Amino acid sequence: MSNRNRGLMRIGITGHQSLLNPELLRNALHSVLTNIESQFVEEQFEFYSPLAPGADSLAAWVAIQLNIPLVVLLPYDEREYLDSFTAEHRCKFEQLAQQAQGIIHLPQQEGKNRYEGIEDYLVEHMDYLIAVWDGEKAHGPGGTGEVVERFLRTGKPCAWVYAENGLQKDNVKHESIRAQGNIQYIN
Repeated sequence: MSNRNRGLMRIGITGHQSLLNPELLRNALHSVLTNIESQFVEEQFEFYSPLAPGADSLAAWVAIQLNIPLVVLLPYDEREYLDSFTAEHRCKFEQLAQQAQGIIHLPQQEGKNRYEGIEDYLVEHMDYLIAVWDGEKAHGPGGTGEVVERFLRTGKPCAWVYAENGLQKDNVKHESIRAQGNIQYIN
């Protein structure tokens, strides 16, 4: 079901913006990316991220450390998007964006918010998705749960790194994965 270019593996990220144990998750993301590289040794890789706080930025740093080229996904309302970040994260965003091999400015889609535009791009264009997530349903349009659900329906592979949502007061662990940082490969 992929419209994949032969020889190029496009890897996308989706996940929580607030992470409880970033160092543990950084190690899990390193493991996932090196696993993908070892499975697809003949492929070239690109890593796509909107560089939001949390999972998106953390995974982008790991990809850069592994010399996987970074492509930034920016929603149509780029200024509003960046204004939603703290000053500290805007600085991190700029550092990452400067290391990117490219930036894709996503067009506005009638009736959709910026997160839905990013979701559509990830589902339609990625060959592999990494989800740093607690397994819960999305809390709004374009949320991680919705991205994962749509992506899995394509039959393309996904790596799920279990991560509790730091914004949720009552974190409930998903039944199939009990420990933060555990990895499950799907498809």
